[in-house]
Amino acid sequence: MLAMRGSGLIEVLISLMIMSLSMLAIAELQLNQAQLARQQQQQQAAWDLIDDKITELRNLWGNSVDYQIIASNRGGNILAGNMVYGQYQFNLTWDVSIIPSPNPQLQIKRLQIYVRWQQNQQVQTLSAETLLSQH
Repeated sequence: MLAMRGSGLIEVLISLMIMSLSMLAIAELQLNQAQLARQQQQQQAAWDLIDDKITELRNLWGNSVDYQIIASNRGGNILAGNMVYGQYQFNLTWDVSIIPSPNPQLQIKRLQIYVRWQQNQQVQTLSAETLLSQH
């Protein structure tokens, strides 16, 4: 009879251990899911920052003085450099180059925008390219 009582206790301990391991696995899964959600939100904020900068520079085409000022890391109200956008820390830079045009009245600028940030001790970068023109 004593052997039966002992085996019941062992079964309970094994069940508790299995349940504990399962709960730890679920907790780790939830932590990973939260980290992935944060990374996705940060990446979306970086894309939004790129979109806002492109939109801002495109809106300068109507004013020839403002359009002429557009250069690498110059132009618009969103400044180049380190900034907080949304709730995240980013570094925003852009490069502008003139594309030769057969029409001297048409000036085309190639705009390349870069957003960088730290994520899991690694530098992440998103970039986009567009053309701006004024005639």
